[in-house]
Amino acid sequence: MAAFLHPTSAANSSERPVNELKITCAEAECSLFCGRVSHQTVTLPRQAMVSVSASTVMGLLARCGSVELESECGAKARCSSRRWSWHSRKVRPAVCREQPAVIDSAKAIIYHENPVLTAGFSWYTIVLMIERKTDIALIRTALKRSRVVALLGPRQCGKTTLARTFVPADSLNYFDLEDPQSVARLAQPDMALRPLKGLVVIDEVQRASEIFPLLRVLADRRPLPARFLILGSASPDLLRQSSESLAGRLETIAMEGFRLSDVGAGAMAKHWLRGGFPLSFTARGNTDSLTWRTQFLQTFLERDMPQLGVSIPAATLRRFWMMVAHYHGQIWNSAEIGRALAINETTVRRYLDLMSDVFMVRQVRPWFENLGKRQVKAPKVYVRDSGLLHALLNINNQRDLERHPKVGASWEGYAVEEIIKCFHPGEAYFWATHNGAELDLLLFKGGKRIGVECKRMDAPTMTPSIRHALTDLKLDHLHVVYPGTRRYALAENVDVLPLAEFVNAK
Repeated sequence: MAAFLHPTSAANSSERPVNELKITCAEAECSLFCGRVSHQTVTLPRQAMVSVSASTVMGLLARCGSVELESECGAKARCSSRRWSWHSRKVRPAVCREQPAVIDSAKAIIYHENPVLTAGFSWYTIVLMIERKTDIALIRTALKRSRVVALLGPRQCGKTTLARTFVPADSLNYFDLEDPQSVARLAQPDMALRPLKGLVVIDEVQRASEIFPLLRVLADRRPLPARFLILGSASPDLLRQSSESLAGRLETIAMEGFRLSDVGAGAMAKHWLRGGFPLSFTARGNTDSLTWRTQFLQTFLERDMPQLGVSIPAATLRRFWMMVAHYHGQIWNSAEIGRALAINETTVRRYLDLMSDVFMVRQVRPWFENLGKRQVKAPKVYVRDSGLLHALLNINNQRDLERHPKVGASWEGYAVEEIIKCFHPGEAYFWATHNGAELDLLLFKGGKRIGVECKRMDAPTMTPSIRHALTDLKLDHLHVVYPGTRRYALAENVDVLPLAEFVNAK
């Protein structure tokens, strides 16, 4: 977690400096910026000092020295080991009684001030940027070995914010194809792109798929003056264009919302409930988060899907998505879905593949180990973001989730998604037989076979299904993942460990 601004010097050089909080004021309006991700405009009483204890900022500032900042218009901000405070230089600072703070989430701090000359309370939100170390490392590694890197994922998952940690939005090397100025600059793409050096970012590239042949030419120059990071929604058309024009030059990175390792083990319950989309996870309350996710689903089906070239009616896709939500964590049955929606099996499979292409649904394919046994041959399906699943099931809070009949399947899907995102296996399957033996995940990594079973219980124990999986699949190791906090062994090559530990969430 970081504010991602230029560090400022501390009052005591022996103390650790804190990242800068930039404040700009105009009369009674104050805009707060924490890094490049958050922008919240609030009302600042002209004759009031605002204070909040450093412990409220989750210990981040408790280890920092005393820092005083001054904006261009004279507003000051001060951080000490005891409290935050800021006031206008043009008025006499007023003594203000400190009010108790309320922590809304691990990353958003809600507090209020007691104005001296005005009545009532004003509310503020400061959102600290969640550092996505894993995704940043993946992009840096890809850029070292590939001339063009495609960062693909659903809207609002944080692609743009992540790209701006590499190239600022006001740089000539940054193009946002939803910005009219960037569109105008790319009216002559060769003249705009050929002179650039270093890293070039093109956001929403699916809006200008005609530039892919030019990118091939620019990526083949020797010596190579520029590399390209292209961002876009994972439309089938976009993937086809890139694979045809940039074969051998393009590396693709699939991106989703926050990982559990990004937000920390202490926020696991909230992350499970709200999902990983940044605006859903950092919403002020559960109701606000659910409202955002509901609106996201509606906008995605009614606007984004048609823009990606999908001609299926939004109402039909929503009914299909509701069916997927109820099949979450189960073996897919195309015939049953087809009868429910009055469509044929081929159309059902096409809809499912479409939702997979846009990173909304994950299909886990079955593994066939012993042809002499009757094994399940249909895929398992999961709604990839647990928050979207809960929105489809109309689950608003933790109590609703705990009482819902799909709570076990929801946690299994959440664990499966986090494990796959963290583990980066070469291949991932599930295994099941018609006799009832099953394994949630079979991963192939470094030439080893690793089994993962997800159990939402207090203390998982050895089961016949685990024994069958060890024997039939010839596993090198089997992990039983659960939401607890203690790790222990069940048998040789079988252990129980917390999900947070498995995905390196601290």
